[in-house]
Amino acid sequence: MICLCMMKATAHPLFVDKFPPEVAAVDASVVVDASAVTSRGPATSTEFALALVEQLYSKNKAEQIAKEMVINYIYGSTNFGT
Repeated sequence: MICLCMMKATAHPLFVDKFPPEVAAVDASVVVDASAVTSRGPATSTEFALALVEQLYSKNKAEQIAKEMVINYIYGSTNFGT
């Protein structure tokens, strides 16, 4: 289990208020802080996956995959169908 203490994170809106005080809640689809990647829920799974690719490989690799999926991937702001 990863401790999110002293980290920024996001979660489903019904859960984020349950974060302990040591976790800084961020209102974003996906948050990357150190080795932790968190997202708001199922609707953000594509952006979450691309953030993982960026962390594990490179931003160029994430952008390449997004382009093939017809997604304009800009970390923190993913636009579908553009």
